[in-house]
Amino acid sequence: MHGAYFDLLAVAPGPVTRSEEELLAVLAGPGLWTDPRMAALRAEFRRRFCPYDDGFAAERVVRRFFLDGTGVPPVVPPEARRPAPGAVLVRATAPRPRSGHPIHTGG
Repeated sequence: MHGAYFDLLAVAPGPVTRSEEELLAVLAGPGLWTDPRMAALRAEFRRRFCPYDDGFAAERVVRRFFLDGTGVPPVVPPEARRPAPGAVLVRATAPRPRSGHPIHTGG
């Protein structure tokens, strides 16, 4: 497979599709994000290939190479990480404004 240094088909973190129809079927099907087998595949892929993907990787690079290596945050161990909410989790809250100021609706 071009662009990868490993056999993606052998270690894929989920289904691999070869057509738009297959992709749509996988995305529309039940269990993509709730199937324990898929969760295990994703966890193994992250363990093997993403040891530094803890949310601070880019900051570590910038601090180490552009800011004289000061204040480089340590790598957060996988067991201490808080993953983003799953795709099946739906929050019934109104979006907050980014600036922290109330949204002005005009008028």
